[in-house]
Amino acid sequence: MITLGIHDGHTATACIAKDGEIIACISEERLIRKKEWGGFPRKSIEWCLQFTGLLPSEIDGVGIVGLGEPTIHKSYNKPMIFKKLFYYLTFILPKSFLKSSKWVPFAQWLMSKSRSKSYHKKILQEIGINAEVKYYEHHFMHAATAHYLCPWGYEENLVITNDGSGDAVAATVNLAKGLEIDRKVTISNYNSIGEFYTRVTQFLGMKPMSHEYKVMGLAPYAKESYASKTYDFIKDWFIINSKSKIIFENNSGLWRWQYLKKFQKMFSLNHRFDNISWAAQKLVEDIQVQWVKNIIEKYKINNLVLCGGVFLNVKANNKILN
Repeated sequence: MITLGIHDGHTATACIAKDGEIIACISEERLIRKKEWGGFPRKSIEWCLQFTGLLPSEIDGVGIVGLGEPTIHKSYNKPMIFKKLFYYLTFILPKSFLKSSKWVPFAQWLMSKSRSKSYHKKILQEIGINAEVKYYEHHFMHAATAHYLCPWGYEENLVITNDGSGDAVAATVNLAKGLEIDRKVTISNYNSIGEFYTRVTQFLGMKPMSHEYKVMGLAPYAKESYASKTYDFIKDWFIINSKSKIIFENNSGLWRWQYLKKFQKMFSLNHRFDNISWAAQKLVEDIQVQWVKNIIEKYKINNLVLCGGVFLNVKANNKILN
């Protein structure tokens, strides 16, 4: 069985696996020399075929990440109509509804209808690939990647995902054993702490969905006595749900561009850039550590596997490990 895996979002990548073993993988940025390039990775697909010596007709199946159109750098501030609509609905719909995950399945259904499936099929056929194409939910793929590639095996793992957003989801909790991945918790992207951190990155004049590591690295340069005053403004923006204790919620009443407008009012004069970084980093650390701790206490599984963009924050990861 030979399969082709495709990610057409930011840092677009193609991968070929044979009988479950990866035999070729490369990101488009390596071939076109544009860092973190997002889009359909045609050159990556062609490179993987050439590297393995496979014919396009030998591909038995194609898997593409994402039920809906993925976010890329070019579309981050100019999203598709669905995301714009949801932004405006945040002013109208009750916050309790937005915080819940009840609306996520409907949103995913709408997003899947807008996916450029005919475009994908056309390019694949031009390459010579006529295999069936399947689309997989963003956070399921995070969980699958983390579980199946776990260095100690995949007999029983507690798999947690957390990122900015993927198919209307920001985070999940999964019990995984063998080939089965059982999702227990879904947290909607309205509650995304990754989105908050990315908007801080953008507010500080850096590249969103890329330079978050600079915010993390800048944080220790602040003096806690000053930065804690900045933290006081945002410390209650995200909370651990007191009922279930394994769900964190966006308590700020803000989403996407609303953060930037709020930052401009709050931080324009009296809060320095390093203090803002310190406060944002501390909020992420506080929420992540408490959230993961509560999940472990609930499910009593010691094999912890983390995946998704927010878990690229190594300082928060270190606190979780400790």
